[in-house]
Amino acid sequence: MNLGGRVIKTVIAVALAVFIAQQAGLERASFAGVIALISVQRSLFSSMNQAVKKVGSVILGTLVGGIFAFAFGQTPLAVGAATFFAIQMSLKLHLEDNIVLITITALNLVLYPAGDFLPSAGNQLLVALIGAISGLSLNLLYSPYHKKEVDELLFAAEEELRHLLLIVLEDMQGPDKFDRETFHQRLAILKEKIEDGRRLAKLLQEEQRYRFVEDTPSERYRKAFIIFADQAERVEDLYNLAGKIICCVPQVFPIVQIGKIISETQKRALSGKPYPRQLFERCLEKREKEFVAGPLPADQEDFVNRAALLHIFSELKKYYRNTRKLPPF
Repeated sequence: MNLGGRVIKTVIAVALAVFIAQQAGLERASFAGVIALISVQRSLFSSMNQAVKKVGSVILGTLVGGIFAFAFGQTPLAVGAATFFAIQMSLKLHLEDNIVLITITALNLVLYPAGDFLPSAGNQLLVALIGAISGLSLNLLYSPYHKKEVDELLFAAEEELRHLLLIVLEDMQGPDKFDRETFHQRLAILKEKIEDGRRLAKLLQEEQRYRFVEDTPSERYRKAFIIFADQAERVEDLYNLAGKIICCVPQVFPIVQIGKIISETQKRALSGKPYPRQLFERCLEKREKEFVAGPLPADQEDFVNRAALLHIFSELKKYYRNTRKLPPF
């Protein structure tokens, strides 16, 4: 059983909302619990956004229900018309996620005892406000903060990216290749981590709006995950290219060494540690000239190997250029 902070906050917010509504003598106290449940989101900004939308949806549903109740009374015609207009207005106002809430609010008012529309409308609005305030209050008192999660995902993604790159470099050195299915499984897990990191970095950016005393580099997190997403695609391309190298040739070893240096550079760049950039870039230029000035391929197999190596070298240079863009942490 996973009893995370958000689960505990949600339970308390729902119980508090229902308790307040009951103590105030309001009907449909469970409605307050529903609004509180929806209002406790993964970030304070999202909670405020949801709370405002839900209260607004209750107001909209109350207006729709009140109009058709006055016009047609407690009849099937009023129910059908209120449902139709509630759905249409939700779509027009781009409130698709709130169609059910708006419709239920409208039907509650239509089916309330005749002559008591205003008390019913007031009851629903108060219940919705109690739910929204309860959810917001719990999220405000115990505001979610995802910096630690983002940090862990960032460095875990960087480490796995380096490991996969080293697998590619090993595959370049001989006919024995790393298991293809295992590689793609690890790559898929890495991409999921990167996507989770991008999502949490966005939440962290939202949370920063309410944390004025702490400078959280949310934009730098997002930039790093965007770069990692691109690097993951490049590693996949490199793996496919390495599979085309049939046998080990002398030109492989300098490229493998370059790849290992790039791998270490990535680690140091993310940690904000210095690395001999100018020296390494001169080395890249030297290797590129050696490719151009080298002897022609001896046979078809040598040609395939050399072509794959040239492509790998080009992709490694792009990988390195992306590495240089990594923000330090």
